[in-house]
Formats: sequence, structure tokens, C-alpha cells
Amino acid sequence: MRRSPLSTIISVLALVVSLGGTAIAADHYIITSTSQIKPSVLRALQKQPEARVSALATAGVHSVVARVRSTAPVTTVSEPGEVNIPLMGASWTQRGEEVDELIGRVIVSRPGSALCGSTQGSAVGSISVDGQAVGEFITSDSEEPSQDISRSIEWDGEFGADEAKWLFEPGKTVTHKLTATVYDTCKPSSGSGHFVIDSIAVDVLAAK
Repeated sequence: MRRSPLSTIISVLALVVSLGGTAIAADHYIITSTSQIKPSVLRALQKQPEARVSALATAGVHSVVARVRSTAPVTTVSEPGEVNIPLMGASWTQRGEEVDELIGRVIVSRPGSALCGSTQGSAVGSISVDGQAVGEFITSDSEEPSQDISRSIEWDGEFGADEAKWLFEPGKTVTHKLTATVYDTCKPSSGSGHFVIDSIAVDVLAAK
């Protein structure tokens, strides 16, 4: 039995609705078979709405998989001392075929040269993933009164400092942990001449 033109149109419209989107009725845009849809995307589209978002994300949508944030301001100590910066959300899972990108910034309050006791005092921070240093931030003091400044974290790249750090696909699912430490080069005569790390924020973006 031949299908009527009306039933064909209804079938196409039903397929479009089931895909959760809209389409323009042009010959080269019409999907006539599920074989035209990537299997991983088709499986994601066939899930319930609540599960669909998660499934599409794991199928390759670029998304934030971790938001690492400091939990409180931290006062630096003079070298050779070092202080850990407490973080929350600092662990995440990377899938075997997934590429992760790290971006971040730090906000620092500077004491000024008079309190730092040095003409070129700096706060020097280190960012590590799984115990391996992958980035740093260096903030110098100022002759001006104490002030907050925002600085992007510089990541160790293949050809020097980069704005982002890439963790290439590990081949198997692994769990990462990010840590941060800081010290300063001040030589204060009193306990007030140090930097304050007001906040650190690192986002981890995943793609495959």
C-alpha cells in the first residue's frame, strides 16, 4: 500500500519533533533515515529530557566539568616559608577520550613597598595538578596604597606561558586533584607586610 503525501509529511514532522529541534523544509535539510544521524547523538536524543542534557554533554559538547574556588582569603608568608591555599571543588574526573582545558585567575591585595620592606617584593603562587606544577602567578608590590588586583594564572605550555593548560586524553578514566600554594619575597619588620590572596578561581572545560 502506497503512503499518501500527507502521511509522509506527518512522518517527517514527527521525526523532527522527536529530535527536539526545528528544521527548514528544504530538500537537502530533510532527514529521511536515522542512518544520517551520528549514533552517539541518536542515542542521546532518544533519552528522556532530564537525561538528554547529560548524555549530549558526554557525547562531545564543550562544558565546564569543575569549578575550583578558594574558600577564604590567605595571607602569604615570606620565603622560604609557603602556605597552602584551601580550595573547594578541586577534584574532577577526566574520561579516557576527553581533553580538559584549565583557565583561571587570582585576585590579590598588595601591601605596598613600605610594608613589604622590599623594593621589589612579590607574591609567588604555584598551581599543581596531581602533585605536578602546571601554572603560576606572580604579583609585585606597589608604591601606591594597598589595592586589589586581578591577574590571570599563567599556565606551563609547550612553548612557554599560556592562558590555558591542556590535559590531553589519558586513554582511561582518571581522577585529578588541583592544589595551590603561595609565598612572598617581602622582608617586613612587622607582621603586617604581606600579600593577601583574596581568591583563586580555576575552571576545567572538557571536550571530546
